[in-house]
Amino acid sequence: ESMEGLARKIMRGKYNPIPAGYSRDLQNVVDRLLVVDPARRASIDDILSHPGVQQRMSSVPSPDSLNAPAIADGPVDLVGTIVVPHRFNDLHKNLPPSRYEAPAKSVEAPVPDVIK
Repeated sequence: ESMEGLARKIMRGKYNPIPAGYSRDLQNVVDRLLVVDPARRASIDDILSHPGVQQRMSSVPSPDSLNAPAIADGPVDLVGTIVVPHRFNDLHKNLPPSRYEAPAKSVEAPVPDVIK
């Protein structure tokens, strides 16, 4: 199935359930996140207070345990990290090809007849 087809299904609220190997709690959380009507969709607070999520919060590593680098107190100078070839015309050889040659195809979101 194409990404466009999947997007249409999700916008209509019709999507395949996640594989059976995953927990029912996860299926419930996914269902609550993919509700089409934003007023009825679960908020982050709703999800974080979900019993299945709460039950698994102890397995989430704390930020301290990740050994994340400290955030700089001031601005970081990234200019010194940029490497430019001696011949500027060779720059294109070091860069990936562009992916925007053709104009992007727009997809119009369908409007549901009945909001659940």
